[in-house]
Amino acid sequence: MNNNTSLIESLGSRGEKHLAANMQPSEKIVVKLKAPWGQAFVLTDRHIYIIKWGYMTGNTFGGRCTAFDYRNVVGIEIKKNLITGTLEVISAATQNANLGYWAQKQSSAWKSNYAIPFTTQKFNLFQQAVNIARGLINKSHS
Repeated sequence: MNNNTSLIESLGSRGEKHLAANMQPSEKIVVKLKAPWGQAFVLTDRHIYIIKWGYMTGNTFGGRCTAFDYRNVVGIEIKKNLITGTLEVISAATQNANLGYWAQKQSSAWKSNYAIPFTTQKFNLFQQAVNIARGLINKSHS
């Protein structure tokens, strides 16, 4: 599905551990991008995974992995500002959340189960990943 190896990054030991614990053995990774401070956005042939670990994500000693089946995803939103950006997985449960990179508490993309904040240096990689995700979502709805 994806021939661009720049869209496959190592998540480090903690991130890879959380991904491995949640993926089904027969799933194939399409995109695996690491975001700052213990976060990752992963696309497989079946799911979107948002993985969070570490202090900045509210998981100092642990981590969490949220999986979205493509059939339950309405869309993906990507926002870019001057030096930051956010990616949000939109489903019936997550619509109208309006999360931000610098936001606090409930509107923080850092702590959200369905969003990833990133710096603009990685915007092109995340934009490519979003385009792939949108194709996989459309395919699952047809």
